[in-house]
Amino acid sequence: MITCQDNCSIIKCGDAWDEPQIDFPFVVNDRQGGECGYPGFNITCNVFRKSKTVLEISRSEEFLVRKIDYFYREIRLYDQDNCLARRLRYSKFDLSPFKAYGRWVYAFFYCPPSIISDPSVVAYSSVILNVPCLSSPTATVVVTLSSAYYKSYQNVSDALFNGGCQVDASVYIPISSKASSTGSFYDFTTDDLYLTWVQPVKPSPREAETNVPLPKEDETKDPEVDEKRINWKKLATIIAPSLGGIVAIATIVCVICRRKQRSSSL
Repeated sequence: MITCQDNCSIIKCGDAWDEPQIDFPFVVNDRQGGECGYPGFNITCNVFRKSKTVLEISRSEEFLVRKIDYFYREIRLYDQDNCLARRLRYSKFDLSPFKAYGRWVYAFFYCPPSIISDPSVVAYSSVILNVPCLSSPTATVVVTLSSAYYKSYQNVSDALFNGGCQVDASVYIPISSKASSTGSFYDFTTDDLYLTWVQPVKPSPREAETNVPLPKEDETKDPEVDEKRINWKKLATIIAPSLGGIVAIATIVCVICRRKQRSSSL
């Protein structure tokens, strides 16, 4: 059972105004007890990076936390080296207990440095992402939606192939809620990693004080007793009409008998 004791108050890793507030289900490992949060929502305050808020996913992938929206249950993560594209390209990590709003397939291309100024490629610059943190003086890395899954991007791929590019990989990339709902192109090379979560819900004050989960309405009844009640109700619904009919017949018979008795007495 997850509870919130006195040391489970809302805290921040640093004094900067843009550092997110940490509240349930998140828990700061080195400042709070495990009972203050939920497994998988562990936050670490990285003092070597100016007390930045760090979230570890899959016990191996650490991301800095930009923002936590508790109302919409959304967390925004970014890479400490400002190269989220590298993390998403080469790391195959499980997002659990978090979820992506959706996933689109992006194709990574290794291209000649001159590809950026190639007229046939410049025409598609709005849907081709240059990734400087993955590029080098001898090769430029660009990303676009994969034509294997989005046929409308076949012309973009053809332009890159004609410019001397080679496909490195096609990768499923978690996208933001805006990109998922509007279908707009998601620039993960400059934007954050947007994730959401479904459960758990923060316990009520009464639950936190008693350390016992409050029973739901359907948990306050004995299942065996409930089953007997239901069976009796079903039986009553079957018997009631029959009893009504028997009572009516008995009443008519009594009336007839009384009339016969009166006529015989006369």
